Amino acid sequence: MKVLNVRTRWGVTGRAVAAAMTIVALALGVSAVVVAQLVSHFELRSVDHTLTLEANTISSLVRSHTIAEVRSFATSSAEAVQVMDPSGRVVASSADLVGEGPLVATSAGGHTAGSVTLPSSPLGSGEPFRVRREFVSRPDGTWIVLTGESIGSVVSAIRDFSAGLLLTDLAITLIVGLLVAALTRRALRPVAMMRARVDSIATSAVHQRVPEPTTHDEIGHLARTMNAMLARLEGAEQRQRRFISDASHELKSPLAAATTELSVATAHANTANWTEVATSVLGDLEHLRALVEDLLVLARIEESPSTTAESEVDLDELVREEVIRLRRISNVRIDLSDLSGGRIHGDRTALRRLVRNLLDNALAHAHSLVRVAIKTQRDVVELDVTNDGPSIDPAQRQLIFERFARLDSGRSREIGGSGLGLAIVAAVATAHHANVEVRDAHPGTTFVVAFPHHTTSSLEVN
Repeated sequence: MKVLNVRTRWGVTGRAVAAAMTIVALALGVSAVVVAQLVSHFELRSVDHTLTLEANTISSLVRSHTIAEVRSFATSSAEAVQVMDPSGRVVASSADLVGEGPLVATSAGGHTAGSVTLPSSPLGSGEPFRVRREFVSRPDGTWIVLTGESIGSVVSAIRDFSAGLLLTDLAITLIVGLLVAALTRRALRPVAMMRARVDSIATSAVHQRVPEPTTHDEIGHLARTMNAMLARLEGAEQRQRRFISDASHELKSPLAAATTELSVATAHANTANWTEVATSVLGDLEHLRALVEDLLVLARIEESPSTTAESEVDLDELVREEVIRLRRISNVRIDLSDLSGGRIHGDRTALRRLVRNLLDNALAHAHSLVRVAIKTQRDVVELDVTNDGPSIDPAQRQLIFERFARLDSGRSREIGGSGLGLAIVAAVATAHHANVEVRDAHPGTTFVVAFPHHTTSSLEVN
């Protein structure tokens, strides 16, 4: 038995037992009524058969014999017998009904033959009585033949049979209830273990998991779903801890630099060059602002908010807009000769951030040239950003997409940036179901982002 939507083990057990017992009791009750009706029907049918044979015999006598012969036969009959002439007068009867009026009124039921049950016997026993009526046509009119028999024993047998069925129903219902209770408790035992484990898992121990049963039923699916949820919570907690640790570490550097600069200048207020101090502190604050902005963007992407801003985006248009901006502030040549049209679906603001970060990274490490290309192949739109700077060791190519990752070979803090640019690129690409990889350009490095033609992002970056 498989049970879900559990509040408490005993609560579910009680509801399951009550439901099972109700269903079984109703089924058995209906079955008992049907069986009792069938038994009653066949028993009465047997009585009617005997009465019909007796009535047919007397009817034959009424048609072809004299009244004296009919009276003689009726008096000697073992059944209760009455014969009435067309006027409704009893002209012949069995010995036990001599002097009694008609068993059934002549007007009851018209002129239709059939059987009827009287609530009490006319013989004084008080038991139910079954009467069969037949009509006989003679030249002088229609005669009526009545044959009857006490059915007290039949009614008693049916009553005893029904009582036996009732007791059997109660016993079966009780057995089924106990069986359902046992099976329900057994089925809910894994749920109770999971509940106890979840109660024991504190916020500092989300690495723990609930026990998973070996069965492949709803209970097993519930356990695996709960463990998957705990795994996601553990991952979220680890990302949060890493985010706080990285952010606090990176924020200390510009704050410490600005504090030191101002402390030294204040200590030598008369000789300090306050213009240089202000310029230096403003640089640190600008670095701090960019760092905080990137941290917020990355946090928003990694949390995957439900709001989306889906639209068709011309990737080449975003590239051209960003290149115009960069050409105003950089002397590095940017080659767009291989730039073709590329249309994808996604969040325009997030995709602009991806393009900007890739170009900023390329300019930061290029010697003299950055090449940007867009290629469309079947269902893929590929964005390639190449710089002619130092290459990246293949063993470190995944590391550069981590937050605050900086490689030793020409990629130090002095180059600038927050160390979050490529992490944001990777997060935006993942949200748009795109793949990011790093290739050697000989010389230099190429960053390749492959988008499907119809991507569906899961983020909105403001």
